[in-house]
Amino acid sequence: MKKAISFACLLPIITAIGAQLGTWVTPLLVIISVCVVTVLVAKDKIKGKELYLYVYALALSLVWQTTMMGLDVVGSDIHDEIYWARYDLTHSWDITGHSASNTSFVIGALAPFLSKLFHCDIVWIFKIVFPLFLAGVPLILFKMYKGIFGEKRAYYASIFFMIIPVYSMEIAQIAKSMVAELFLTIMFYALVSNWRQWVKGLVIVICLSLAILAHYTVGIIGLCFLLGIFIFRLVTNWWKWRLVQNKKTNLLVLGLSLVICVGVFFAYHGQAANGMAVRSVTEVVVNNLPQQSDTPISEQDNIQEDVLNNKQGNEQESSTQYKVSERIKEAPTLVKLGIGADFMNMPIEGKVFRVVQYLTELLIIIGVLWLIFAYKKHNYPAEYVGFVGVAGVLLIMCIFVPNISVIINMTRFYHYALFALAPMFVVGTEFIAERIGK
Repeated sequence: MKKAISFACLLPIITAIGAQLGTWVTPLLVIISVCVVTVLVAKDKIKGKELYLYVYALALSLVWQTTMMGLDVVGSDIHDEIYWARYDLTHSWDITGHSASNTSFVIGALAPFLSKLFHCDIVWIFKIVFPLFLAGVPLILFKMYKGIFGEKRAYYASIFFMIIPVYSMEIAQIAKSMVAELFLTIMFYALVSNWRQWVKGLVIVICLSLAILAHYTVGIIGLCFLLGIFIFRLVTNWWKWRLVQNKKTNLLVLGLSLVICVGVFFAYHGQAANGMAVRSVTEVVVNNLPQQSDTPISEQDNIQEDVLNNKQGNEQESSTQYKVSERIKEAPTLVKLGIGADFMNMPIEGKVFRVVQYLTELLIIIGVLWLIFAYKKHNYPAEYVGFVGVAGVLLIMCIFVPNISVIINMTRFYHYALFALAPMFVVGTEFIAERIGK
């Protein structure tokens, strides 16, 4: 345990100092540390409670190597956040202003409070303290995965989650998200835990409400996952399929928690920034609803009759295929990257990168299939199965539903899907390794 404590203290500190000095050794040190610890875990040299310290140290080092660069904050959105945090140091926090950043309690209340508490410039709260929250995300995920998949798989899944660049390079540049994601992760853990039902309900409501107040985008993601899991549980509640028999959270608890948290969202963000978040959600929903045709009914009937009489079924089919292909062509760059639509236009290094990405995606899909077809060998919580299903639906929507992927960027949607899907990568990898070994 002494070695684990020493590692957990020294690696993040060395990484932070190296990032401040701008040395090229820093990222190399973190990469080597991840590899060495992973090998030691595979050989059972590191196990048990020590793993929690190693997971947290590696996560914090990955985040600090980004946030600790230079003397100012790193990122784009974060500059607006720190502006309002400094403003709120000397003014009363007003959530009704025009800035979305200032609606977050992280920016308007927590950052100024911590700055006064530690008697330091607020920039160091953003660079040092908030990453401590974000580093807790893989730690809680490790705890959640461990109860479902076992210790080693949980470690591998946590490492896979944190080495995807979005975690340490994108989320680490948004102060609101660094704090909000920790509350979101605790909510997910509560759903699959063995706690008493009233404790679960309390934790889910408190954590999701705090995520909503910290960053409305993370709050909306949490509400979508909770709604999806609730619907999944509702639909499968009377199924006899063993895959959905291990129910951890009462349907009433799920439903009440969802209603309360939706109420919190609309009550708070209906006022914050003049209701900007609520308007944004409404616009996304309205824009993706089926549009009513302006063509008179009589003309529609004539058109349909002409189509039938002229036997244009093949043309309709080709038109549908054209629409799908055009939608993929018009998709954002990161969506094209994810589905391989831009592969042939890339240079050799781009192709290599995409092949690696496609392999990870393939292994995740294999893991999901193994989850479904090998359910008799396992006893996964029904909430986790629903969690995986909602993550899959979310990614499919990013590809086929217009404008969904650009709301918060496709990379962040993939990041949130990995909360559920990271273990599927490990399961898929094990499945392939076993088949090759035979």
